[in-house]
Amino acid sequence: MPKIILILIALLLGSSGLAQTSRFSIGGVLEAQFGLVSSGAVLGNTAFTLKFSGSLGTEEAPSAAFAANLKSGFDAATGTTRVTLGETFITAYLGDFDLSAGNLLVNWGAVDLLGSVSNVNPQDFTSQERLAIPVLRAVWNFSDTARLEGLLAPGFTPSVLPVFALLVPTPPPGITIVGQNAPIDNRPTARLENTQYGLRFSSNLDIFDGADFSISFYRGYRHTPTPTVRLLPTAKAGEFIAQPVLNYDWIHVLGLETNISLNEVAIRAETSYTFTQDPNGTNPEIGNHAFAFTVQAETRVSEIGLTGLLNFRWQKGEMGLEDTFGVNAALIASYALDNRTSLSAAWVQSLTDGSGVFAPNLSYTLADGLSFKTNASLNYGALGSSLNPSGAFGIQIRFGLTLSF
Repeated sequence: MPKIILILIALLLGSSGLAQTSRFSIGGVLEAQFGLVSSGAVLGNTAFTLKFSGSLGTEEAPSAAFAANLKSGFDAATGTTRVTLGETFITAYLGDFDLSAGNLLVNWGAVDLLGSVSNVNPQDFTSQERLAIPVLRAVWNFSDTARLEGLLAPGFTPSVLPVFALLVPTPPPGITIVGQNAPIDNRPTARLENTQYGLRFSSNLDIFDGADFSISFYRGYRHTPTPTVRLLPTAKAGEFIAQPVLNYDWIHVLGLETNISLNEVAIRAETSYTFTQDPNGTNPEIGNHAFAFTVQAETRVSEIGLTGLLNFRWQKGEMGLEDTFGVNAALIASYALDNRTSLSAAWVQSLTDGSGVFAPNLSYTLADGLSFKTNASLNYGALGSSLNPSGAFGIQIRFGLTLSF
C-alpha cells in the first residue's frame, strides 16, 4: 500500500497545474540521544525523519491533502539500523465525505495515559510512540455537530516491546525446568478474514462551555501478545524445557468517550469493554474479557499545568481463578520557566500492588529549531507487579539534541 500512496501523491502533484493550486512543504527532524541505565547498560541512538506535506485547491477549501514521513534510525547499543515509513497518506475532500488511504495514525480515545479505546495503532514501547499502519478511512460529516467514521486495516503490525525476560511460573513438585527456548511468536497472517475494522460516531453537545462524546466499535487483533509457557519433556524423567508462546488475541471492543469543559477544568473520560474468544476463561493462551474506565482532569494553577488521572481495570479470571482488578493513578505537571526552558514530570502509581513510574523532563531551546532535552525514569515495584514486572529497581537517564527544519 505505501508504494501506491506515493504514486498517487506524485500524480496529484503532476496534475496540479491543470486546474488546481498546489502547496508543498518539506522539513525534517534529526535526533541524537545518549542514556545510562542503573543496570550498567549504555543507550545511544540517532533518528532522522524526513517530512513532506501539501494540499491541492484553495486554502479555504482544499480538495486534497497529502503527507509523507520517512523515518530512519540507528541504535548504537544493538548495532541495528531501521528504516520505516511513518504517517504517509492522501486525503480527498468530497463535500461531506473525507476519504483517506495510507499509513495512518487514528486518534481515538480521550485520555493521555492508560487509555483503552484507541486500539487501531500499535505502540513502540521503547520510544512511547504510536506506529502508523496501512488504513483505509472514510469520514461522513453529515451535520455541523456529528460525524461517522469507518476504517479498514488490512494487515497486522504488532507493538514494539522492550527486551524482557518472560517470567516462567514455578513448576509443581517433581518437575524441574532445565532450559528455555526462544519464544514462538504466533503473529496473524495477512488474510482477508484477518482484516481489522472499526466504526466511530462522534457528536458535539450544546451543554456547559463545550462537550462532545463518541461511541466506537473495533474488531481486530490486540497488538500486544498474551504470553504463556509450555513445558516440553526431555529424555530425563521430571525435567522439562520451558517454551514461551506469544499469541495475539482476536478482540471486539466497545468504547465510549467524552470531553467536557467546566470553567477552568477540562474533564476527559473513556470506558471500554473488550470481548475475546475465551469468554469462560478456560484457555490460558487467550486473554479474557476485560473492562476499563479512565477519567482525567486538566487545569492550571498559576503558571503550572496539572493533569490528574484515575484508571480502573477488571479482567475475568483464568481457569476458575478469581477475577483480577487494578487501580492506577497518575499526576502530570508542566511549567515553562521562560520562552526557552520548560519542565515537566509524570508519576504513575498502582494503587493495587504498589508499583510505579516517576519520569521528570527538562527541555531547553538553544536556537530556532535546535533544542536540548533530558529525561529520566524511575521504576519500582515487586516482581510481577503491573508497572514493574521485572521487580528490579531501575533508573534510566537520557540526554538528547533535536534539530528541526
